[in-house]
Amino acid sequence: MMAAMPTQILKAKRNRTGDNFLRCINSLLNKSNNLTKYQADVYVLIRRNGKLWEYNSLHCDCWPLPSSAIVGITASGKGSD
Repeated sequence: MMAAMPTQILKAKRNRTGDNFLRCINSLLNKSNNLTKYQADVYVLIRRNGKLWEYNSLHCDCWPLPSSAIVGITASGKGSD
């Protein structure tokens, strides 16, 4: 006769979605900060589950530009290299 094999109880894996998201946020913000070395102005706004994360490379009220100014720049072709 064969001996009964013990059954393994598998532990449920912990949901790491939040950890992975925060790691991605940190990576994005570090890369955004690196862009300032090349005289780039950077504004990042992320919304997830009602929470906001914001990065602004300038410390003034002039940045980010209002939506109307952004539309005007892209329509006229200014700002493109």
